[in-house]
Amino acid sequence: MIKGTYVFYENNKEIARSSNIITKFGKRYFSKLMAGNVPSATKDLAVGIHDSKTISGIASTGSVVTFTTTYEHGLFEGNKVSISNVSPTAYNFLNATISSVPSTTTFTILD
Repeated sequence: MIKGTYVFYENNKEIARSSNIITKFGKRYFSKLMAGNVPSATKDLAVGIHDSKTISGIASTGSVVTFTTTYEHGLFEGNKVSISNVSPTAYNFLNATISSVPSTTTFTILD
């Protein structure tokens, strides 16, 4: 397992930053990709905010759902997030697009 801050770029623009870990499977994939043994980067990458325990608040206004985290999340508008194991379950999302990032500890998605 590798720990650190991971910065992801697309077209020379930073699209995500997260203190996170890469498992042995992720490390193996990245090693193959950098060595040229993977024809294209077609796998999805999950950049997370650790686990659901770090979500300290959920608020909904109309179709906008705002999530508050207990620490800086490092997410950007346009990132995809999956949220699970929260209550009420209506706020569990799979590959939802972040619509805005009002602060370093909040982000919104459209329901």
